[in-house]
Amino acid sequence: MSTTTIALSGGCDPCHIGHIRMIEEAHGYGDVYIILNSDEWLKRKKGYVFMPWEQRAEILRAIRWVTDVISVDDSDNSVCQALRDTYIPHQGANNHFTWFGNGGDRKEDNVPEVDICNNLGIKLAWNLGGSKASSSSQLVTNARNAEQTLVKDYKQLLVDAANSLMETSLLIGHKPVKKYVELVDLIRSKI
Repeated sequence: MSTTTIALSGGCDPCHIGHIRMIEEAHGYGDVYIILNSDEWLKRKKGYVFMPWEQRAEILRAIRWVTDVISVDDSDNSVCQALRDTYIPHQGANNHFTWFGNGGDRKEDNVPEVDICNNLGIKLAWNLGGSKASSSSQLVTNARNAEQTLVKDYKQLLVDAANSLMETSLLIGHKPVKKYVELVDLIRSKI
């Protein structure tokens, strides 16, 4: 264990390359602790939870540079409670983190933890991992859009198949069988 520590915070929902780059760079400052925001915080911020806290924490703990993942009461939409209350035994007199780090999309004017860090003597590290490389929200949006496209394409495929069955029935001189008509009507009613 290092004699210095750095706390990072975020939802990491889902974890992406920008998070990995930030964590890797943070490791150069000391032992890395992730203060992982709650599912409730994600619901307030984004309106949804893509992965529950336990799964996000397990993924983060598997990253070689992460010392531990910490839960937090973030009902005030910050991680100030964890910065104030987390006890780091080998940190010397104040037992707080040495550093609090932020990724490329955070600046002093949009980080509510700046004041508590200054009050506790926790140094601030900015732009860890470089500029914002990816966005959890955008990844989820892309996945949802892809899913909607697949569902739309699948529904169209079903309609085309039902229409083809109906046309085939007519081409071979049969009146549309009641089951075919019911199938076509059912498919059309579902889209």
